[in-house]
Amino acid sequence: MTNELDNVICVGVFIILNQVFSILSKSILKQYSYYPIIMVD
Repeated sequence: MTNELDNVICVGVFIILNQVFSILSKSILKQYSYYPIIMVD
């Protein structure tokens, strides 16, 4: 039970970090939209 709970927590944190990263990257791209996109990941 604890292993399943740990897995759920890890997945939740991973999803939250992905959402935060996507929001930050979008805001950065809006700020520096005139720069060519070198790294696409």
